[in-house]
Amino acid sequence: MRGRVVGLALVLVALVGPACSDDSPSAEDDDPPVADLVADFTYEPDYGYVDPTNCPLKSVQFTDESTGDPEAWAWSFNDDSTSTEPDPLVTAPITRATLTVT
Repeated sequence: MRGRVVGLALVLVALVGPACSDDSPSAEDDDPPVADLVADFTYEPDYGYVDPTNCPLKSVQFTDESTGDPEAWAWSFNDDSTSTEPDPLVTAPITRATLTVT
């Protein structure tokens, strides 16, 4: 199953000025572009039985699918629990998850 994009981290790159006194481009001015961070995730519920309609939700495995090489994850769930793991396993009944990456 796939989550919605629910969090974004924006990266601002500011070039102060050329490194050379004659304003000509130099290798230092050719910084590689910074990829935008976009939060995304998948999730897999585990009902503990073959028929999910006859039992309560046992746990949910969330897997980070974010782009842009995030370095930190901030998950929050409807039961007010949180996680900083990239791929948390949540055992409480979960109906809403939010992921912010930075």
